Formats: sequence, C-alpha cells, structure tokens
Amino acid sequence: MIIIFKGRVMINIKKEIFLKPNSLNKDKEIEFCILNCSVNNKKCDVYTDTEYIKIKNKDIILTDLIIKNTLNTKLTNVKFKICNTDFFKFIPSSLRNTYTREVYTSQNITCNIFYLGTLQPNEVLNLKFNMLFNLDFLNSSSNNSLKFLNELDAELKNMKLTIDQAVLRVVTRPKEDKIEIENIGSKELKNIVYNYEIPEGYIIDTKSIKYNLNGALCNIFFKTIKNNIVFKFSNIPGNTYDNKKIIISLKHIDTNTLLGPSFMILN
Repeated sequence: MIIIFKGRVMINIKKEIFLKPNSLNKDKEIEFCILNCSVNNKKCDVYTDTEYIKIKNKDIILTDLIIKNTLNTKLTNVKFKICNTDFFKFIPSSLRNTYTREVYTSQNITCNIFYLGTLQPNEVLNLKFNMLFNLDFLNSSSNNSLKFLNELDAELKNMKLTIDQAVLRVVTRPKEDKIEIENIGSKELKNIVYNYEIPEGYIIDTKSIKYNLNGALCNIFFKTIKNNIVFKFSNIPGNTYDNKKIIISLKHIDTNTLLGPSFMILN
C-alpha cells in the first residue's frame, strides 16, 4: 500500500552528449534518459555524498542539453529520443533550441522522437525541455505499486534527489508475521492511522504484537475492531537514507488449527 501526501521545486538538469560512433542506439537515434543525468541546484553545483535536492510530486524539471558532433563527418537527419520513465515524463511541445528558439515537434503523439536536422563536424546544438515528476499512479490499487516505489527509491538515491513530502510505504508479510512501515519522503508524519485487515481464515494473537522502531521516536497504539487492527503512530520520521523502517510483529493463527476433530455420522 502506498500513501502519498501531496505538496513544488525548481530543479535544473544539465547534460552534455558528445557524439561518437557508438553514441546512437540501434534505431540510429541520440537517446536521452534523465536517470543518467547529474542534478544541479542554482545554489550548489557540487555535491557531497550527503547532499540531496528535494523534489515534490508534479514538480517540473528544467533540462539543459548540449549535443556536440565530435565526428569528422556531417550527420544528416539526426533523430533525438527522450525516454520517459515510470516517474519522469517529457512535457509535450517543450523541446526548443536555446538560440534559435525553434520548437521541435515529435514524429507522432505516442513517442518522443524528434528530427534535429543536420549537424556539421564540431557543431554544437543547445536544447532545452521540461520533464514532469509524477507520483499520482502510486495511489492506484495496482499490484505493481510497491515494485515501482522500490525502483523510485533507488532512482532518487542515484540522482541525489529526495522527495520533499511524505510518502508512506506499507508492506504486509502475513506469512512472516510482520508489517513494515516506512516513510521514504523527507517530511515527517504525525498522528497517522493505519488499518490492517486480518487475512481471511486467521486471527491475531494481540499479546504477540511487538514493535521494532529502529531508532525512530514514535509511540504506537492499536485497537481491534472486528476483523481489523487499527494502529495509530504518533510520529513517522522522514527518510534520511538511514534505516528508519518500523517493523510490527504480530502472530497470525490459522483458525483451522483451532477446530476440533471432525466426526462422520453413519445412518
């Protein structure tokens, strides 16, 4: 289950592509993927291992791209492809030439492939375009949401970005008798209520419920309501890329094991 608490940042990404014989993909396109970029803040161009830029859902990322033809030959019908990811999407009609102000249009609405024309040897092309950071689909009931959220966490670490809002990740593991609670955003959460629905065919031994807070300053209370256990968390800290995962242990008892032996009545 993913819970996103919505909240905006101006982020610049700068990328240089020096064209070489192996610079084009199998479709003979110059390919751009935001995950291969360095992120530059206006206030800081150099980062240490602990410095992260904060980003929120629906933030727009301004991308400066320099393409230089380092080959000794002229390149004609140059194609440029902008790759979308699960979380970063190209904003249509935003690709333009920095100097001529020409706006490029894609081949069709289903792809982000553009014709850039001809590049002479040593010619430099300066482009700008915008990408949208979007987390909305994580609120869906898709079974892939947790997988995508794990990928997002890894991508942001690689790009030195952190989510400037609360994003609560809840993983239930009934076969392992535990629930994992983690806030991968940077904003803390207070007085959060989580309703755990006990799997069908099981009951919970409430005396077995224990918490591993991993250093988090948090008080947890629970109450059983019908086939649910309602947990209340006083505080769930933001993610500093330390292990702040809260683990709840609770014993699941199969109700079939509580039944007495069955009898057969013969007439």
